[in-house]
Amino acid sequence: MHQSLYNEISLLKQQAEYNYSPLYIAKMSMNILNEYSNEIIAEDRDKFISLIAMDMGEEFEYSQDECIKVLSEILKNYN
Repeated sequence: MHQSLYNEISLLKQQAEYNYSPLYIAKMSMNILNEYSNEIIAEDRDKFISLIAMDMGEEFEYSQDECIKVLSEILKNYN
């Protein structure tokens, strides 16, 4: 069951690594959170919310490295 979630997060991490766009990451994080909300643990839900908040302006944006780190931390729970 977690394999689909893992694949989605992995693809998002690849996007962050090769073509970083905070707005795109925010949008896709929202899609993942909506689609897999029953599978995502509370700790990771908070991380997704922080990624989603990047669409609220520069003061909420992670750097590319920070974003990749957050996504890597999330991935560890679904491998």
